[in-house]
Amino acid sequence: MAKENTAGKKSFIDSFCGAIEKVANKLPSPFMIFVILFAVTAVLSCLLSVMGVEGIHPTTGAVITVNNFFSRAGIVWLVKGMVTNMTGYAPFGLVLVMTIGIGMLEQTGMVNTLLRVCMAKVPSALVPFGCALIGICGNLFSDSCAVIIPPLAGLAFIGVGRHPIAGMLCAFLGTQGGFSANLIIAGTDGLLAGITNTVLDGFFGEGVYHVEVVCNWFFMIASTFMLSIVIALCDQFILEPRFGKYVPGSGATGEVISMDAPTKEEVSALKASGLAGLAYAALIGVGLATRILTNEDGSILSSPFLSGIIVILFFLFFVTGLAYGIKIGVIKSERDISKLMQVQVRTMAPFIVTVFISAQFVNLFNWTQMGTLLSIAGANFLEMTGFTGMPMLIFFIFMVACINLLMGSSSAKWTILAPIFIPMMAVLGYEPAFIQVTYRIGDSCTNAMSPMSAYLIMILGIGQEKYDKDIEFGTLLSNLVPCCLVMLVVWSIFYVIYNTIGLPIGPGVGMYLPADIAALI
Repeated sequence: MAKENTAGKKSFIDSFCGAIEKVANKLPSPFMIFVILFAVTAVLSCLLSVMGVEGIHPTTGAVITVNNFFSRAGIVWLVKGMVTNMTGYAPFGLVLVMTIGIGMLEQTGMVNTLLRVCMAKVPSALVPFGCALIGICGNLFSDSCAVIIPPLAGLAFIGVGRHPIAGMLCAFLGTQGGFSANLIIAGTDGLLAGITNTVLDGFFGEGVYHVEVVCNWFFMIASTFMLSIVIALCDQFILEPRFGKYVPGSGATGEVISMDAPTKEEVSALKASGLAGLAYAALIGVGLATRILTNEDGSILSSPFLSGIIVILFFLFFVTGLAYGIKIGVIKSERDISKLMQVQVRTMAPFIVTVFISAQFVNLFNWTQMGTLLSIAGANFLEMTGFTGMPMLIFFIFMVACINLLMGSSSAKWTILAPIFIPMMAVLGYEPAFIQVTYRIGDSCTNAMSPMSAYLIMILGIGQEKYDKDIEFGTLLSNLVPCCLVMLVVWSIFYVIYNTIGLPIGPGVGMYLPADIAALI
């Protein structure tokens, strides 16, 4: 449980976070929360279906109606889909595969040794910034970064004497809250630009005007550093003061993670794992050079390398962990390999149980089409408000942030919102790439506090198992909510200042349409 500041009068942040934690900790377990959400969604789908609630899809023009769970189609959907709802749920496979891979690193002791070597010379003050920056840039690997980076950030925080759960949340804010930002072009850029161009073909005519994949690049580079600083400050002034001093051995396992100087045997084993890692990296390099792991033109966007990064990292962790374990003497036979991986998987039991029901809820919500109708309703509402200029744009950011709490898919939301807002704002003279970057701010900030996030359940499980057996879901949520709100407000202010100054948001791309294109409207 987070430790509030008891010296003198409580700060506003303490009071705010404490109120959220008090309420959230009185809620049922995460498993039961999703059971209740499933039931509520099912009942609402029935009511809205009977009421005849519908909307027009802005892209296809199709009439969107609510699918009733309490119908033959709903029962068939559940009976035929319950198993595949879970096995096809992306977070489940990602977390399970990476848990097995990371198990080789953790159970052999390699991660602990590596961190003790690396953290010995790293200033403590830079660790939160570094974890946030790596988390934000990790979105190059899509959702896998939310599985890999937060647990490692927790260990990094221990290495410099800071609270590991605060470290996990710090990195989690980077991977989720800063999902749209990056220093290099990621898959999200290509995906959103593709949707934008589809809308532009319909509005201007096919091939008349397009945005490039790099159209938001400059703004996202600047946002990456800005958000890393904001998250680091949130860690300093919100997260760590509330968690207090870390007490080793407080997790369910009672394990105390050593941060003493590594022994000669450990250093030797680490070198062996390093050599194994280099050999594996060389093999991957050959795959890239021969275009086995790239696209036919040699690019890596949407390539087997990026789409298969979980598998590639799994084998990296397995190979280096195996080399370390053999050298240090932890692995003496093939049976030891299986045992080490099994130990790590056992820690995922609460996550697996919760994911079972959360997968059913998320898939039901999508099947009923309530999320799609919610997005259409929000877009129609904003269109009717009559806002113009910067107030309209800021309102758009906050509207997307609210929708994002219940509809996580970035591409699904943009597919619905782009056909409404790109033409509407193009008529006002705004560049489509600028509208796209406006959308991406709202689409990112509230990810970390979304009840749809299975990765938050993963962090809760790891936190209870390794660091604090008494920590509850409300504790995590009460610390994430103010951080997400700070990120949303600061990023919006940064957006206003950036565009008021007139800085380009991408190569040759500004806030307004080129004059020759604007003349076509």
